[in-house]
Amino acid sequence: MKNLFKPIQKVLSLLLCVMLVLSALMLPALAEDKTSTVAHWKFQDVAGYYSGDLNGDNFMFRDLTGHGNDLLVAKTGSYATAKEPFFKWNNGSTLAASSKSALFFNNSYDLAKGAKAPTDPYTGDGSFLPTAKFFNTIAKAPMNNMTFNNGYTIEAIFMVDSTFNYNVNRYSGIFGRQGIQSDKLGFGPNEPSFQLAIAECDQDDNGFFTDNLSLQFVTSSADGSVTKNQEMGMSQGVFLAPGDWIHMALVNDGKNITVYVNGEIAYEGEDDCEGIADFGYGWSVGAGRKYNDKDGSAVANIPEGAVRRPFCGTISEIRVSEKPLSLEETLFKGSVDYTSATKEVPAENTPPAAETSAPATSNAPEKPTTAAETSDAGFIFCAFAAIMACGGFAIYKRK
Repeated sequence: MKNLFKPIQKVLSLLLCVMLVLSALMLPALAEDKTSTVAHWKFQDVAGYYSGDLNGDNFMFRDLTGHGNDLLVAKTGSYATAKEPFFKWNNGSTLAASSKSALFFNNSYDLAKGAKAPTDPYTGDGSFLPTAKFFNTIAKAPMNNMTFNNGYTIEAIFMVDSTFNYNVNRYSGIFGRQGIQSDKLGFGPNEPSFQLAIAECDQDDNGFFTDNLSLQFVTSSADGSVTKNQEMGMSQGVFLAPGDWIHMALVNDGKNITVYVNGEIAYEGEDDCEGIADFGYGWSVGAGRKYNDKDGSAVANIPEGAVRRPFCGTISEIRVSEKPLSLEETLFKGSVDYTSATKEVPAENTPPAAETSAPATSNAPEKPTTAAETSDAGFIFCAFAAIMACGGFAIYKRK
């Protein structure tokens, strides 16, 4: 009888050994996934993605990873007299990471003009002091203090609007870090330590777009010793047109930078740029910043940098990862699902806004499962598999 069970025991013990090998292979991957995504915002009309009133001072977007890097609306200029709303829901992205809706930033020339914003000596070209709304990370957001020395990937899905104006919107930030290098370090350019931005374009006599709209990125190493300020139009041949959905991803492997625009390499360099300098402030969505030392300016010497020109267009998603991703891992290849407990709803059917600037929780859906929570379950499985495999191997050796 014993001889009958010996082959079965050997097969079972070998299977358990295979589980040991698989668990050894899975553990590093799960450990990596657990800390990969730092923040992910979806600017979409989905219950649980945001809270507050669309054009109220309590409008917030939730960091869907659950890490607490939430965004709160901010404003500058004479927004109170604006004749149109600054935010509207627009049609969503048509890229692989598609959506039914996305947030339109109506920071246009006409709106600034309609708001009767005063002229400002800082602009130097007769344009208006920026009148705009945008978003900042909340003060307690963990990513405010991160320097990403081991590499990072920052990606955005956006569309520039046809009302883009050279005088008001050029060098407008899509996503960037607050604080200006020349001010905080005493040397370096008059730029943030990180920014994805819209750069130059050809324009008509009134400054409105005609052709050759380009992208720009700025990044400064954690110690401030290396800065890369790259416009990707004439130098790299990368142009975009208003109305087209764009996926832009900047990947830093710890030193070198690769930029993808709609799946194609737009920039690749050996830049020796390790990390991102932290000047003690947060991050902004929809605003480009500069240091302003002009006497008499309404936005002079703002510590985190003056909002120079706001973004005019639609943003669907922004994601920050603390490791270099391959193109296959980016949002260009597909979306990340946080909607297991939510569904897309019209704005008028969303839960009532909270009374304060804190995220609404009582009416929000159940918190989506994060990568960390998924990884915890995987670790438990791997630990169990390893224990069982060790036992099986011991049985096999004894027999």
